[in-house]
Amino acid sequence: MSLKEDRSPQVAFFESLIDCIEANVELGDEISLKELFQSGGIYAELGNGRTVTQYFDKKADRIMPVLFLCKNADQMMCMEYLSRICNYLTGLKQYPQGQNFKWNNAVTAAEPHKSGRDADGQYVYACMVECRIYF
Repeated sequence: MSLKEDRSPQVAFFESLIDCIEANVELGDEISLKELFQSGGIYAELGNGRTVTQYFDKKADRIMPVLFLCKNADQMMCMEYLSRICNYLTGLKQYPQGQNFKWNNAVTAAEPHKSGRDADGQYVYACMVECRIYF
């Protein structure tokens, strides 16, 4: 079994989330998982998850927060791209499911907002989406 097939539920969920966004939301670029590039773009990272309810079989409902950052010279584009992501995820009626997790919901925990401006004049915006998954 390859490492790709043997992903933890957290990694499998995060990959599924990114694939879902890139396939369905017009962002003009791919989402980086490495860093927010100097030239701009969109970046995502999985934050500190927490258990909501743990069951007798030791499976649990968990909240997995995902931070999105966008850097662009046009602050309205930053807001637009992050708003598209939030609106898409929170508006889904059915979420993609994995072999080892069930994605149940997504809510915007922090709406797109300005978090800074680089020395080169580009704006940096951030938002947070909390996803509820079960595994």
